Amino acid sequence: MNLLLVDDEVYVVRTLQKKIDWERQGVDRVFTAFNVERAKEIFLQEKIDILLTDIEMPRESGMQLIHWVREQEKDCQMICLTCHAEFQYAQEALHYGVMEYVVKPIDFQKLSEIIHRAVLLQEENRKKKQQESQGCLWESNKQQIETAFWKDVLTGNAGENLDSIRKAAERARAEFDENEQYQLILLSVRKITDRERDWTEAEGLMKFVISNIFRELFPTESLKLGWSDRIMWVILPGEEESQENLENFIHICKNLAGAGMAAYIGVPCFAEELQDTYRELLRQDKDNVAVLQGIVENGGEIQEEQAQKKVFQEFLSVFRREKWEEAEVLSEKVWPDGSRIRKKVFFLELEEVRYELYQLLKGKNLDPEVFWNDELMEEARKAYQSVEHCRKWISAAADRMKEESRTRGEENDTVTRIRKFVEENLENRISREMIAEQLYFSTDYISRIFKKETGQSLSEYIMLRKIERARELVAEGKDNIGDIAVKLGYNNFSYFSEIFRRVTGYLPSDYRKRKGEQNSGKRTEK
Repeated sequence: MNLLLVDDEVYVVRTLQKKIDWERQGVDRVFTAFNVERAKEIFLQEKIDILLTDIEMPRESGMQLIHWVREQEKDCQMICLTCHAEFQYAQEALHYGVMEYVVKPIDFQKLSEIIHRAVLLQEENRKKKQQESQGCLWESNKQQIETAFWKDVLTGNAGENLDSIRKAAERARAEFDENEQYQLILLSVRKITDRERDWTEAEGLMKFVISNIFRELFPTESLKLGWSDRIMWVILPGEEESQENLENFIHICKNLAGAGMAAYIGVPCFAEELQDTYRELLRQDKDNVAVLQGIVENGGEIQEEQAQKKVFQEFLSVFRREKWEEAEVLSEKVWPDGSRIRKKVFFLELEEVRYELYQLLKGKNLDPEVFWNDELMEEARKAYQSVEHCRKWISAAADRMKEESRTRGEENDTVTRIRKFVEENLENRISREMIAEQLYFSTDYISRIFKKETGQSLSEYIMLRKIERARELVAEGKDNIGDIAVKLGYNNFSYFSEIFRRVTGYLPSDYRKRKGEQNSGKRTEK
């Protein structure tokens, strides 16, 4: 047991150290301080069980020290020393839970008795807290053991017949009535609507919040509750009315915990039947691609497969006809909220839509790497999880197709304008810079667009069109070949001849001679 003695008068401290038989009173160590500042330092460094302090001290008083000790929630008994038996001091001391108020001059015998009593009180308080702690620990362990037992019942680890479940309950000392019926509810976190960071960094805390919300709405002592991944299972008495409270719970979870939850309600059954009910509700959750938030009682209503396929066929039609604005409203029309869709059919039909989209990209000669941006890839990854995600993906894909089609139209128009400019200026000097200036685009842009749409560089296209025109003029034989080269913007005759030979396989003079001979032969035949 540690005691801290605080007084600004050194002789008082030394006298108390000598006059009190500390060991006899149950005190193991005595710390001393001559001001409040030093006393606080000792409190922060050592475990102090008893504080014996003077009231009147310079700078900070002993009453201020007592107030600080209580603010810090230090567990200790406190005794005051003072030269004045004033009611105000005594009243304030009692307010802060001071054990005794001793007036100087000190009666050492009386103070020794007070200190001994403080030691006994502190020991008694420690025992009570230890017992309370052990009790809380037992209650906590008991709850964990019972939760583990009921989870074993659900998963089959407690056995599949009544006798094995009864034995498992005895081992866990869990409350269990074999004649009682229970209602199982699964609550699956299907969608994080808000607070994504909290769910990523502190998922355990978010589950704790959701569990407490449920317990507040269903304040029955026989409630059993636990988690398996992001599915909370709840076992209630069979007669518990749950529909209205469940709707309220789902609404609160969305607003407070940012979680969209789907609830699956099993029919009341006996303990040995809970395992089958649990498996069925898990199957419903696994097969659920339509309800991300709300109650799905008894599996919900499954749409006919033909009705399920109808929506995908209409999507295919929308994509083929390029009616992108119809895509978003179509899914809401065919998939009403609350309807269930068989997951396998959903998956297979979605695969067909993706294949059709691939064919459409191929037919339009659209680059898949350009089309599939990060946002669309993320939506496609989620599309198989639920109808809602599928809606978002199809809407995003339609937007991308609309955007690419518009861009393609603009690019086709740009290429047409480029070709027109080249044709109108074949017999003039042409450069990419001249075309860019005429069309109000950058040189890099027109070069890139032309290459993308035609597969041919703009410079190559200009050169080939000029040589085609040169072939026509050379074959006519009206103009001198040198004049033709200048006319088409080639000031260097040798360069012109080399380009002409590279494209046609003949030098300009040989080409003219060959064409002349061909024309003579045709006249002779006639």
